[in-house]
Amino acid sequence: MDSLKNITQLLHLVLPQSQPPAPEPITVTLVAISDETHLADFAAALTEAFAKLGSTKRIHLPLFRQSQTCSFAARDDQQWIDQQSRGRRFVVYQTHPQAQAWTELGVQRANVVLLVGRLGANPAPGRVERLLQHLLAEQPETRVELVLLSDGETAGLESASGPWLTARKVMAHHCINLKRQQNFDRLAHSLSQRDSAAPPSASGGNWNWATDSLARVYA
Repeated sequence: MDSLKNITQLLHLVLPQSQPPAPEPITVTLVAISDETHLADFAAALTEAFAKLGSTKRIHLPLFRQSQTCSFAARDDQQWIDQQSRGRRFVVYQTHPQAQAWTELGVQRANVVLLVGRLGANPAPGRVERLLQHLLAEQPETRVELVLLSDGETAGLESASGPWLTARKVMAHHCINLKRQQNFDRLAHSLSQRDSAAPPSASGGNWNWATDSLARVYA
């Protein structure tokens, strides 16, 4: 009996122990509503905010071009993105309005898609957003949220957000003052809780959800 116990203990020491798989990162994909909305500063600030919560990687087209041949459909391209994402808690994937395949790849990998626009601009869905509608329809598990960027004006945000919400179906919306990093911190915290976030109801839920989100971001 002792011999069997000793053999079992020896095998436990010698044989490699299986490790539980690392959890998949939360991938937040940024999509500019119009070609005039530049994502770089927003992406950098959001990455900084996520980094306070856990290991974070920002993936964007210039970084990819430095490392790979840009086919976006090849298996090697997918593997490169997997390598960049491995071991991260959060991935911020910055799309590009002039690179449709790169943008579609980011949407396909997303847990959350942020449609990003600027308050005061045309609230209608832009060219890229319209092209992505078929992909989003095939990914009902992907959260779609609206982010409206502001340079500081906070008065009348509810009424200003109305046309943007009417033009698209989203699960929440956030108004971000680009000059206040704490707005990004609150947004990152909100997105990190995606697994416990309530889905929108069939009637009226989006507006109530969005108003609550608006109050959180500007509190």
